[in-house]
Amino acid sequence: LHCGQIQGFFHSAPVDNLSALRDMAPFIVREIVPSYKEDPICIVSPDAGGVARAKMFLDCLVSNMKVANIGLAITVKHRSGPGEIEGMNIVGDVDGKHCIIVDDMIDTAGTLCAAASELLKMGARSVSACATHGLFNGPAYERIEKSVLTHVVVSDTTPLRAGAPSKIRVVSCAELIAEAIYCINHGQSVSGLFKVSSESPVPGRDVIKKE
Repeated sequence: LHCGQIQGFFHSAPVDNLSALRDMAPFIVREIVPSYKEDPICIVSPDAGGVARAKMFLDCLVSNMKVANIGLAITVKHRSGPGEIEGMNIVGDVDGKHCIIVDDMIDTAGTLCAAASELLKMGARSVSACATHGLFNGPAYERIEKSVLTHVVVSDTTPLRAGAPSKIRVVSCAELIAEAIYCINHGQSVSGLFKVSSESPVPGRDVIKKE
């Protein structure tokens, strides 16, 4: 869901907002974080509304995957119109750190690329991004290819168009959705689907594979 509060609009049945972070966080720790070596990391929220999401991602890395030397920052945008950024400020210390921008979706990537450039101006060593939904509309591919972004990690909730830049990495959430369907149909708790670890073990996964 774009906004977790939407769960409250479903009155006839309980609704749980599944998070792709369960599979994306281990991927980033396994594939990207090792290249940072001992350098500090900063998780960046692209706006004030995404702070809770960025904080949850940070907590996953620190508590569940034991990633050390990591902080949090926020970008504050000043818009001149839809999709147009007039100015941007950074709240938090990003100097000398590898930044990972955490968002729910990427549309035309204009804001994302502008934020990445601003973070580098503020002294960041590198900037990568992760988002649940990679829409990549309009000039998104071209913008990402020309941007300072090192990696852009998205889930497969939206199929990529042809010609995606090599910077874009896709993490499948098929098992997450399959496990949710299995648990619901077998009367099992879905609480395990919200736990994140380096391997993301979830009750029922072996059962699903066997069947």
